[in-house]
Amino acid sequence: MLLNIVKGPRSFEELRTFDGTLHHTFKDACFAYGLLHDDREWTEAISEVKIWASGAQLRDLFATMLLFCNITNPLRLWEQHWEDLADDILHKKRKIFNFPDLTLIDSQIKNYCLVEIQGVLHKHRKSLSDFPSLPLPDPSLLTQLDNRLIREELNYNIKDMKNLHDNLFRSLNPEQLTLYERLIKAVTNQEGGLYFLYGPGIASLLLPGGRTAHSRFVIPLELMENSTCALDKTLRDILGSKNEANIHKLFGGMPILLGGDFRQILPVIPKGKRQEVVHACINRSELWKFCHLHTLLRIMRVNEYTFDGQIDNRKRAFNKWVLDVGDGNVPASSKDGEDEPSWIKIPKEFIVKHGINPIETIVDTIFPDFNSRQDDEDYLLERAILTPRNDDVDAINKHMFKKLQGETMTFNSSDEICKGSTDSIEQQQSYPVEYLNKLDFPDNPDKRPAPSIDTLEIEVPDKPNFVTPVLHAVSERSKTKL
Repeated sequence: MLLNIVKGPRSFEELRTFDGTLHHTFKDACFAYGLLHDDREWTEAISEVKIWASGAQLRDLFATMLLFCNITNPLRLWEQHWEDLADDILHKKRKIFNFPDLTLIDSQIKNYCLVEIQGVLHKHRKSLSDFPSLPLPDPSLLTQLDNRLIREELNYNIKDMKNLHDNLFRSLNPEQLTLYERLIKAVTNQEGGLYFLYGPGIASLLLPGGRTAHSRFVIPLELMENSTCALDKTLRDILGSKNEANIHKLFGGMPILLGGDFRQILPVIPKGKRQEVVHACINRSELWKFCHLHTLLRIMRVNEYTFDGQIDNRKRAFNKWVLDVGDGNVPASSKDGEDEPSWIKIPKEFIVKHGINPIETIVDTIFPDFNSRQDDEDYLLERAILTPRNDDVDAINKHMFKKLQGETMTFNSSDEICKGSTDSIEQQQSYPVEYLNKLDFPDNPDKRPAPSIDTLEIEVPDKPNFVTPVLHAVSERSKTKL
């Protein structure tokens, strides 16, 4: 086509040159001369359909165009519409990985979208490689994305993390600051070492994404006799491959920080005696002799100071008593038939004296001046009533909802299985409307008696719950759609 148009070309470069611009391919030069039809009709087709079609439907349409339509420039069509084709990719990956806060950059979303298109083409015995201009998925990037550990560790915002660090750093007390500086030095100078932070109330649930070492590194809970720490050996092997000196260092020279509170629940040994439980703790392992122990003595959950900066002796006494209980300094007694003393007496000054209505007493104690301060968010956030029984949760919530001022809002529940569920037909058979009408959840106010129609009216005040059960679990398949 170019030879019929270009006059007297002396080289292939001149043949691909139009209006002083050298094009990479003969096809591009043909486009520049206007010798080929463009893909405007396919672009308009996708632009029209994307208003109502899902990402999956758009990918099917794009694959159909590749297979059965004469697209002159598939790459340009892809670059113009890849965002529409990948519209649901992030949502799908959040659901598949069970990671609601997952974030992906454009290159990652493009890769996942190309994989989806590849799957559609494979059904017709075709591949993206049959269209040389189109990019192919990056296998290494997909492998990295599908690694849950890497994905979770990369899912953060540097600016937000810096602001969080600065705010937390300013709130460190002297004991915490000492450990912080020691750990930063160990990381900066590559000193390595094993550190244990022993303090009241430390638990993995207090850390963002926190988890136990057994969960993160799949350490077996039942260790065999004479077993060694697998993580220690693994890190020595990995880090020693680049530096042989790391083979002889604890955990391969990587700084390891452990945290916990021996005053809380100790390792569970079925039918184990006290000595067996103590022996299962980390301070009885071979690694403990290399551990640098840092102890925190101040309970941060209960502020010992008043609003004007004065020491609250009652709160200080309560903190000291809690530590004494954990350290075993409070006298304990045993009941009939018990081998070990495990019952202690709570001092009277720490017990709320109730009258005729215990719920009214505990509410007035934890939420004083509630009627006048129920719109104060700080006032509500710094208080909570904990109870292990859902019945008590419902009773206390019901009592406090009656104290709320303002208008109540009424919502109708559909009481049906979500149509978007993958097994909706099977679930509809397993969970009929009559069953869903009978469900009551601790975090919601009581339902009214189910009416004859398939809707249900519940009153939900525009306020948060004031009581949260310590243990709360609802099967995902039995949630009512509200």
